[in-house]
Amino acid sequence: MSRQYNVAVAGATGAVGLEMIQTLEKRKFPVKNLRLFASERSVGKKLAFCGQKIAVELLKGDVFKGTDFALFSAGTARSRSAFGSFARSPVASWVCFLKPSPRDFFWIR
Repeated sequence: MSRQYNVAVAGATGAVGLEMIQTLEKRKFPVKNLRLFASERSVGKKLAFCGQKIAVELLKGDVFKGTDFALFSAGTARSRSAFGSFARSPVASWVCFLKPSPRDFFWIR
């Protein structure tokens, strides 16, 4: 059995976040557990992933413990702020931070 990963998507209810979720599913990325994060107005909303409905949680800096990969979109100040606190603490193996330009992203390990 191949390794599976704990994945977090920050800004999950936005256009980029929804695309990241769909891409994980389309590419059959080996997700063990998917956690979705957004602002207060989206908390509790359920999004589909691989036949499951996953509730959106509040995006704040301390929610990524146990995460192997975290995907962030730089579209909002909240996402940038959460990324900043996340990047300074060693709680994830890999982080992908997407900037507004589709060609402008980087990985952090």
